[in-house]
Amino acid sequence: MIDATPPGRVSAYEWYRAPTSSGLFYGALIGAVLIIIMYLRVVLMETDNPAMLLTVVLIGAMVGVVIGSLLGGLSGAAIGMIAVAVRRMKWRAGVHLLSCLFFSPLLFAGPLSALGNASGSIFDVRFQFFLLITAAGGIGHGFLLFGRLCSVAKTDEQESRSSSEDRID
Repeated sequence: MIDATPPGRVSAYEWYRAPTSSGLFYGALIGAVLIIIMYLRVVLMETDNPAMLLTVVLIGAMVGVVIGSLLGGLSGAAIGMIAVAVRRMKWRAGVHLLSCLFFSPLLFAGPLSALGNASGSIFDVRFQFFLLITAAGGIGHGFLLFGRLCSVAKTDEQESRSSSEDRID
């Protein structure tokens, strides 16, 4: 395999892998928390059976991990493709921030809003609460992925500086 990356620079694979793997991990955590919040709201406010609480939390956490990691991985893959495309640009931080704050909320809240629009429940207050929670989780996910991309950019700059110093010596 031929690596076209100049010496001292982070490879395109790393630019893609970092947000994708982080997206899976952060998505699983955020998905579990969001589903538990939604389930607890339903159980505590709309049922009289507190014994369901433990079951709901466990099932909600499992469902949230699966759904969150799927959406987080898809979001991370899309952001990773953009990161690979702009990895040598000086203005890459702005593109990373915009892509993180666009794709993560879109993939976390988008399917739910499409479902609400198709079912006609988009104007229901409970549904809007769920939509707000998923959009907030998507924005949080976007900021976490942006932080991960900033650490890759920092590594890239450090490796670039060290390789240029080696060439001078």
